[in-house]
Amino acid sequence: MEITLPKLRENIRNLVSILDRERISSLKDLTERLDRIFPIEDGKEACVGIELRPSNGGTMAYTLFYTERGAGIPIELRVNPNLGYSTLIVKSEKPIPGYELFGRDMYGNLQQQRRLQTTDFPTVRKELESLAVSPENN
Repeated sequence: MEITLPKLRENIRNLVSILDRERISSLKDLTERLDRIFPIEDGKEACVGIELRPSNGGTMAYTLFYTERGAGIPIELRVNPNLGYSTLIVKSEKPIPGYELFGRDMYGNLQQQRRLQTTDFPTVRKELESLAVSPENN
C-alpha cells in the first residue's frame, strides 16, 4: 500500500491516541507494557505493539510500532536507554524534511529515519506529534 503523507499523519494520530488511552508517557510505562498489542478501536485492522528488540552494540531498545494490514509497519519508534538515543522510522511516498532515507519498501514507499540524541519519552513523543501536523509534509 502506498502511504501518502495524509495517511501517515492519520496513522500517527492513531498511535498517539493509543499512548493517551493506555497512559504511556515514560520508559517505565513502556517497560510495564512490554510484549503487549493494543488494537486501534475504529474498525481498522491496525494495532500498536511494544517490544524489546536487539539494537546496536549488543544493547536492547524499546520498540513501539504501528502496523496496519496492507501497509506493514509505517511507524516505528526505538528508544535505546543504554546508548542514549531514540530513532523514529517512518514510511511514506514522499521524503520528509529532516529525515534520512535508507530504503524503499515493496510498494515504493520511502523508508526514512531521524535519530534524536535523547531517550526522554515526552521529547520523542513531541517529535512524533510534529509529523502529524507539519504543514511542510503535505
